[in-house]
Amino acid sequence: GPYRPDEPVYDFRHENFYMSSYIEDFDFQAISSSAGLSGSALDLAKLVSRSLESGPLTILDGNMNSDCNPASLQDCYGYGLYRYQPTEQAAPLYIHGGKLPGASSAIIVTPDRHVIVWVGAGVPRPGSNALQEFYDFIRDKADVAHH
Repeated sequence: GPYRPDEPVYDFRHENFYMSSYIEDFDFQAISSSAGLSGSALDLAKLVSRSLESGPLTILDGNMNSDCNPASLQDCYGYGLYRYQPTEQAAPLYIHGGKLPGASSAIIVTPDRHVIVWVGAGVPRPGSNALQEFYDFIRDKADVAHH
């Protein structure tokens, strides 16, 4: 903090605890090593894309097939991403969501290994299906592009 002139307006309507003054509650210098990544969404997409090309293991690997339900959001976790596949016939998406007060985000890897970095304002209201609907929308678009 304080907020910068080019920062987006964050949406705190559905936050349970944090409001726009939350910047006063964090020691941003102390958490900068773990939470202080700096760069653009494009930079992050490029970093993730490059990581998919290196091996032998990537963030798409991991034990995602035993005792998990890929049709359930955030049930099948690998080495950094969740596999989301609502039916066996559907192409899987690999997702890692993120959240800060007043903002949410996601890194999504499509079956063709295209990387989407989405940054949004606010979080869904409690009890909402908005996150599921958003991931289904992305999956449907990726599935169309895949075929």
